[in-house]
Amino acid sequence: MAQIGQFSTLFSYHFDTTVRLMDQAEKLPEDQYRDDLGIKWGSVHELLLHILATDNGYRVALNTGQRPAPLEAENFPDLDALRRLLEEEREGMEVYLGGLSAGMIEEVVELRAGPDRTIALPRWRFLNHLLFHGMQHQADAAARLTRFGHSPGDLDFIFYR
Repeated sequence: MAQIGQFSTLFSYHFDTTVRLMDQAEKLPEDQYRDDLGIKWGSVHELLLHILATDNGYRVALNTGQRPAPLEAENFPDLDALRRLLEEEREGMEVYLGGLSAGMIEEVVELRAGPDRTIALPRWRFLNHLLFHGMQHQADAAARLTRFGHSPGDLDFIFYR
């Protein structure tokens, strides 16, 4: 069903879109960058960290079979730290996807989804979840940035590269 090359392209788009958001976030004054808009993942900073922390958690879990400890927000205090995390995640995902075979993409993987719950799905469904999760929160970040006068522009996949 799913092709590894498609995932490579889609994750490249995912990370490049996050970079575009970061480039606009860099233009915000600190108070707007940290402004809690009263919804989950309230600030632009928290939203970007949430995207990358989720990428990290699932990538490591898919690689090792074990969910890692959640990333600590205090280890990512600013946009520079988030940019470093993004590059680590980009490289980690490239290595992960490069190690998959066509058969592995269809394999059912069981991941812990809480202390007493696991989810068993084909690997490609977890990868799609990461992409769609990122898309949702990238749209949230784009709306916030636009509200502050720093739109990232058209993020539609059809215009990517």
